Amino acid sequence: MHGMGGVGKTRLATEYAHAHASGYDVVWWVAAEEPASIPDQFAGLAARLGLDPAADPETLQAVVHEGLRGVAGWLLIFDNADRVADIWPWLPTGPMPPGVPGHVIVTTRRGGFAAMGPVLDLDVIGVADAVRMLRARVPDLDQRTGELIAEELGRLPLALEQAAAWLDRSQMPAAQYLELLRSRGAELFRRGEVSDRSDTIATLWEISVGRITAENPAAVQLLGVCAYLAPEAVPLDLFTGHAERLPEPLSSAAADPLVFTDAIAMLVDYSLAKRTPAGLQLHRLVQATIRARDTSPAPSPRTHQKGLPPMAEEGPGPAMDPPAVALRVLRADAPAEVMGAPQAWPRWVVLLPHVLAAASHADHASRALGLAAMADASWLLDRAGTYLQVQAQLTDARPLLERALAIGEDVYGPDAPVVAARLNNLAGILQDLGDLAGARPLQERALAIYEAVYGPDHPEVATDLNNLAQVLRGLGDLAGARPLQERALAITEAVYGPDHPDVARDLNNLAVILRRLGDPEGARPLQERALAIFEAVYGPDHPEVAAALNNLALILRGLGDLAGARALEERSLAIDEAAYGPDHPEVAIRLNNLARILQDLGDPAGARPLQERALAIYEAAYGPDHPDVATALNNLARILQELGDPAGARPLQERALAITEAVRSARSWDDQ
Repeated sequence: MHGMGGVGKTRLATEYAHAHASGYDVVWWVAAEEPASIPDQFAGLAARLGLDPAADPETLQAVVHEGLRGVAGWLLIFDNADRVADIWPWLPTGPMPPGVPGHVIVTTRRGGFAAMGPVLDLDVIGVADAVRMLRARVPDLDQRTGELIAEELGRLPLALEQAAAWLDRSQMPAAQYLELLRSRGAELFRRGEVSDRSDTIATLWEISVGRITAENPAAVQLLGVCAYLAPEAVPLDLFTGHAERLPEPLSSAAADPLVFTDAIAMLVDYSLAKRTPAGLQLHRLVQATIRARDTSPAPSPRTHQKGLPPMAEEGPGPAMDPPAVALRVLRADAPAEVMGAPQAWPRWVVLLPHVLAAASHADHASRALGLAAMADASWLLDRAGTYLQVQAQLTDARPLLERALAIGEDVYGPDAPVVAARLNNLAGILQDLGDLAGARPLQERALAIYEAVYGPDHPEVATDLNNLAQVLRGLGDLAGARPLQERALAITEAVYGPDHPDVARDLNNLAVILRRLGDPEGARPLQERALAIFEAVYGPDHPEVAAALNNLALILRGLGDLAGARALEERSLAIDEAAYGPDHPEVAIRLNNLARILQDLGDPAGARPLQERALAIYEAAYGPDHPDVATALNNLARILQELGDPAGARPLQERALAITEAVRSARSWDDQ
């Protein structure tokens, strides 16, 4: 039986021996972890068989093996064997006489035992079994709390037994234990001893880690870095693709495929990790134990540095903290461009849980990690929050961006350009959440920082002018938004020339303002130029192209060209569905606007399912009280009125009005 420590190998072997005791005359247990102790244990078996223990091991083996041939039935259990070579000489060889059943069970954490016979790989238990194990000692444990405790412990049997023993002895409420488990797990893992074991979760893997430390230091470093990542599979190219960002000797190992494979194989061999097609996976309790024993020295305290470069410069060095290495290598790997960059999203799907885990450990580190590591944490949180924003997970994105800003201010000071970037991105989330009043001061502060650092004509100033103009536009201050947008366009054209995507961005947003001011004729050439730039830069099927098509469709609608508007909006919808999937708010925008065009074309019946789908997407993404939900409710009410259902329209309009009055920042449908 093979599996990680604590998975229940010894317990299963014990239960088998008890359950089948009547079928054996002799059952003998051999603690095989220390090979030097095996001869003494076989000497005891020889005495049990009525034989004289031999002095030398080879004679003792032969005496016991011959003695077992005369036993009607026997079972030998070699528990926690480390190597095949350690126990192979002690196994009986050759056929047993007829009617003499002889069986051998070996339990091990190590690989390489398949040559001895069939291997049963044990894994963690299911949630239902885990809750039942807890309830054996805590009968009144409620189902949900039991499930949460089981998941927090990774459904590892020894950990569950230890938790149940602690709960039984302390009589602590299970919900309170769960809170302690999440906040002070390392201390709890030392408590709640299981009656038939001397080790706990805190000590379970110490021997294995000690052996690996002596045999393969690179493997121990790899284990240490992975301990600060998520329990999901870690892609191996995170290390092999950025070997220069790792400390020695892991850096050299990651640069050599054969040596790196050896390091991974050692972790797998000792059952401290699994290698899957997706990468290297550690159990969450292995991670917690490794983190608890991490004694890397803390960096010297430093004051914040406004000039800290975007990519932290602190070299890895032999004593670099594993949590800092985790942050460093994640930053090297994570795509920086997220907004409007669908090619980057698949990698973010893989990296996101590891980024969140590494940043969380940085937040709760027992020692300062140094400015470079915290700068990496700020950057990763900012990019992760932006990725979640793109995926319409706004409530999850906001706290990440708030943490990114707080760390950035601590690292760089309150007036650094990096802080302005964090302010800018947090303001974007607030804007998407409908909190335009909250977004405005953040955007204004960011603009002031950029202008003070770079002067009035820098591209970063243009970006922030553009963003502030969008906030003012959402607040209904079109007159205030227009000069900001025009100034942003002038800066980007002067810096980048006429055909840059940032120029297209500013043209696009200025066209929206002109359309809102009642000048679709003036807006059209700007929007057409923006669309041409986006298509030339990104190709015909990019989300930026979809947004430009959407805005041009609205202009054509305002000019009375409904057929032209419909074709553009349908193309925009198809691009966004392919890029984002069917349930993204960007898709809802296109559905919303296409529904209005169909209404104008006299097809309210065709418009209704589109508008209903848009409403469902908005409610799922933003909740029931967002301004975009109010917009969709209002538009659906208009459709129902056209279809002769004023009774169905009225509650929708009343709900839309209530949302609008509550947030005081609702946007009309064509603001989108």
